[in-house]
Amino acid sequence: MSGRIKHILFVCTGNICRSPFAEGLLKKLVQKKEKSHAKNLLDAFPEAEGKVFLIRRFARFGSKNRGVADPYGLNYEAYRFCFLDIQDCISGLAEHSSLSL
Repeated sequence: MSGRIKHILFVCTGNICRSPFAEGLLKKLVQKKEKSHAKNLLDAFPEAEGKVFLIRRFARFGSKNRGVADPYGLNYEAYRFCFLDIQDCISGLAEHSSLSL
């Protein structure tokens, strides 16, 4: 097999446990090794240099260099934290941009 694999489909009889487990484990492994969303975007559109930022850049609290954690498949608290994290970033973006909410 040559070249990079872009899509992988895991299939099992019920598609309830084994294939979702495989998908989740691969996603975690890839997340640890893949470039950031911003880097992927700039690789595809180099002319956007200087115009692409992670939303955390506008955060009022915490690190401005990390991404927003993906809560998919996690518990309620993970979704709540994600919402509050994004809310902080959007509020900071509004302040930065002089937008009124």
